[in-house]
Amino acid sequence: MVYVLKNEAGSPVSFLILSSSLELVHQIRIERMQAAEDFNFDRIRALTGSDQAALNRFTELFILHTLERDWVALKSSAIKSEGQHVKDMAHKMKASLDLYNMRRASVLIRDIEQKAFQPYESYREELNELDHLLNRIGAQMKSLLQG
Repeated sequence: MVYVLKNEAGSPVSFLILSSSLELVHQIRIERMQAAEDFNFDRIRALTGSDQAALNRFTELFILHTLERDWVALKSSAIKSEGQHVKDMAHKMKASLDLYNMRRASVLIRDIEQKAFQPYESYREELNELDHLLNRIGAQMKSLLQG
């Protein structure tokens, strides 16, 4: 028998697989932590369906390319006042942040993209907030992958 556990919003949280004697055989967690305020996997799941390996691979690539490469390059360019590179990297990152429903991060990256040619000080606060947010998201995602 399979039972679906749902959260308060009605979204599935885990599946319980029970034997005929109602003994718990296996529990499959869909998401091991509540990260709804920072990100969610809804759009990725729409692309991958129930393929957990594909979802994990997308997330690994997001961490590697967007968080560990593109974000680092953007910050470096901002400090050096390389406006065109800041704008290009911010533009590139928008789609990835949107794919993971990172609402606050998406707002911040759009602000940074718009201010790319202004002095670094004019968007330093947005950079700092986004840096803190992306570090937290990266840690959460890595934890989920290692799970």
